[in-house]
Amino acid sequence: MCKRISIFAIVLSLLCFTQVSYAQSELGRGDDSLMIYQMQPIEVEAEKTDVEINASVPIQELAGEQIKKLSVSNVAEAVKFLPGVTLKDYGGIGGLKTISVRSLGAEHTAVFIDGIKYSDSQTGQVDLGRFSTDKLARIELLSSGLSDETCLPAKAYLMTSSLNLQSKISTLSQLTQPVGFDADVSLGSFGYSAFGLASEMKLSSSLFASVSVEKIDATGEYDYTFQNGELTEHLHRQNTDVHSTRIEMDVVAKFAEASTLSVKGYAFFSERGLPGAVTVDYYDKSKERIYNDDSFLQGTYETKLFERISAKFRGKYGYHFLRYVDPDYYTSGGLDNRYTQHESYASASFAYSVASFLSAFASTDFSLNTIESGRFDDSPERFSWLFVFGLKASFYGVDVNTSLLSSLVEEKSYDDAVTPHRHNLLPAISMGYWITNILHLRASYKQSLRLPNFNEMYYPQYGNVDVRPEYTTQYNVGLGIDQPDVLMLERVSLRVDGFRIITTDKIMAVPRGSLFNWSVTNINRVETTGMELYGEVTTRKIGLAKVNLTASYVYQEALEKTPSTSPYWQEVTANKQIAYTPKQTASVTGGLLFEHYQLNWQMSYVGHRYTSGEQIIQNYLPGYTLHDVNAQVFFKIFEYDAKIKLAVTNIFNTEYVVVKSFPMPGRGVRCSFSIHI
Repeated sequence: MCKRISIFAIVLSLLCFTQVSYAQSELGRGDDSLMIYQMQPIEVEAEKTDVEINASVPIQELAGEQIKKLSVSNVAEAVKFLPGVTLKDYGGIGGLKTISVRSLGAEHTAVFIDGIKYSDSQTGQVDLGRFSTDKLARIELLSSGLSDETCLPAKAYLMTSSLNLQSKISTLSQLTQPVGFDADVSLGSFGYSAFGLASEMKLSSSLFASVSVEKIDATGEYDYTFQNGELTEHLHRQNTDVHSTRIEMDVVAKFAEASTLSVKGYAFFSERGLPGAVTVDYYDKSKERIYNDDSFLQGTYETKLFERISAKFRGKYGYHFLRYVDPDYYTSGGLDNRYTQHESYASASFAYSVASFLSAFASTDFSLNTIESGRFDDSPERFSWLFVFGLKASFYGVDVNTSLLSSLVEEKSYDDAVTPHRHNLLPAISMGYWITNILHLRASYKQSLRLPNFNEMYYPQYGNVDVRPEYTTQYNVGLGIDQPDVLMLERVSLRVDGFRIITTDKIMAVPRGSLFNWSVTNINRVETTGMELYGEVTTRKIGLAKVNLTASYVYQEALEKTPSTSPYWQEVTANKQIAYTPKQTASVTGGLLFEHYQLNWQMSYVGHRYTSGEQIIQNYLPGYTLHDVNAQVFFKIFEYDAKIKLAVTNIFNTEYVVVKSFPMPGRGVRCSFSIHI
């Protein structure tokens, strides 16, 4: 606890000191330093089509203004509208929410916050439901290949896909007024209430800061229907309450024109009920609780060492505490498990402009992850060293980006026993070519891996210290069209990508002796082949409004291909779609954009799935379609900008499940008010 307090005490002291120093300097000038300033909001509108069409790899992006048009409150709800993303949701406001990109599972998607990876070495997954969308400048998903950016950390090249959550720290240095405040309050169905406060400050011409606090409470309870044979029962979901607090602090200092230091402090505290699976004779008896206490302090220093050499240095310390309580566990006194993780991370990245058409880049990362828990036989440690070198060239309309990543990982546990070194070389290459001034072709190849998490290696009676990393090889070919100024249209953008992914040494849990004794091992090979379609149309102003439409469609076959001579395997799971992976997904968003208000609609479709490779009726989950709408009104209170947003989710009250036996809520209404001072 002392470590967490000290992290934020340092940042808070810096903010207080700089604010006092700024106030004293202003008072010393003798002018009216007590006058009230109004800061106009900074609208972040990324050129989305330029990012997606020009890139040599598939990149999907939601800019800040696009996120505001959606009927969402957290990142998990927003990213389900991106092509290739499948959301895995255990139900309700507080249920675990992870994503699978191109069928590969949550462990293959790295989540970055302002360019630095957010890690959970215990499970390898990140609950995206905990991250609010209110203070994000953009969400960016890189589903394969290499980013065209340079000076990225080496971890960005390791994983199959990456999700970057870019906060408004990137726009702090654009502030022109001394101080601004934001306040918002939301009320909605399922006992939901949220309140947030934020402030952005220009402390001097080279020092900027922001602080934000958000508190969320909800009972989370809702009605659902349970089909018990021929009997239909109407039940009430319980133990779904959520209580969370998020605190963020950012400081940006510009030392020279080409040197910037960005520091972020983050804390998240929550208590949640965990509703159990709904089965016969076990409806809502769960009393399980989970407590999270997470914080980190991270910083990035960006500078130009010489005329042709730029560099970024990153550092981070993270603390994660998890407590899981189940008073009804079969042992005497129930279950009370506590896990504490520590992460130390450092990175250095360099880019060198060799010539006008050629640049080189290199990056190295060091990280140390540890976990302490009574559930483990020891306190395992993981030391990772990553080094990547690459070249980027542009000539005759062709862009080429290539890299080679070296990964060295050492595990240490069980009375100082050391597992064998895991060393891998992972190449990648991507290419882009403008066929015409509106038609762009791209192709990419990448090898990547995901390391087994601590649970898969060390959890008693389940983990396996000899389990190998999971490897993927992916290929992508895409074509993009970007045509501005077409008749009444401001822009038309179309994109199609075909992909193939081969996964080997897939990490799976299999029965060992009985259904109550499972172990982790490497057994599977999965081959995924698919296609992504994306289109966007924005009209010029027609009468009083603009019209914006986006649509995406994904078809993918993720088939079990593990070599086996077993007749049972050949009949039951061979060449079958893997669990929880729909063959088809689609989404459509539309908006009418007026000067002082907006009307928005979103539709998402998920095809049928099976809960295991054995495709029988007992494992079948039907597909579903959801529709959301929202209306936003913009106005002024005195001189201050204000907004009211009314959103209705699942407007047709569709009953569906994402994970078997975890029913999802029906129709919900949420109203929010925000003001900028």
